[in-house]
Amino acid sequence: MQRAVFAVFAVGACVVLWGISGCAVLPPSRTDLGSVVSPGGSVNTSFRASAGTHYASATKSHSVGWDVGIGGVYERSADQLTTADAPDGVPAEERMGGYVEVARAVETSHSRRTWVGVRAETLAMISSLKGADVAPESALMLRWSTEFYGTGSGAFAEGNGSGFVAAGYRGTAGVGVFAEAGVRGTFGETPSFVATTGLSIRLPFLAFAGFACR
Repeated sequence: MQRAVFAVFAVGACVVLWGISGCAVLPPSRTDLGSVVSPGGSVNTSFRASAGTHYASATKSHSVGWDVGIGGVYERSADQLTTADAPDGVPAEERMGGYVEVARAVETSHSRRTWVGVRAETLAMISSLKGADVAPESALMLRWSTEFYGTGSGAFAEGNGSGFVAAGYRGTAGVGVFAEAGVRGTFGETPSFVATTGLSIRLPFLAFAGFACR
């Protein structure tokens, strides 16, 4: 099972890298896709995506006890604003920022593991109905996640008269679900409750190079 999970994600990521560029390197990473809800706060319901470099994606160990990550966050409100330039609507609010996360593995098997951790974020408004002068927000959340994963490493190269391709990978690939809950607010104001949930995708270190002869 864990080999199948790893192979699917490693091959898929290599295909994406191939399509984007003739040469690319992807650090060991984790990507989260989901939504955020903050009843009574600054956010009602939003699409949310984050991606960062994570230690647990870099190691092949099945007994790793800790994960530490750092990365970026993008958030877009579900409310739409219609303008002359965008008659179909644009997001009423958009935020970008960064996060730092530390998590502990509380349950681990050969193909599945569960994490409990703490995540801190800072988000700045990049567009808003309220105007550009909106103070950045900070958030502190508890996070629970569980994932099916596989580990591995390898490299391959192939060439002929029409081109050459080479790729390598090392670390952990997996897919899982997560839930977070905590508080968010601007400095000097009462913070509001915030919760997020969604899908997580973990990828190992990947390197790709290829060219076509003409």
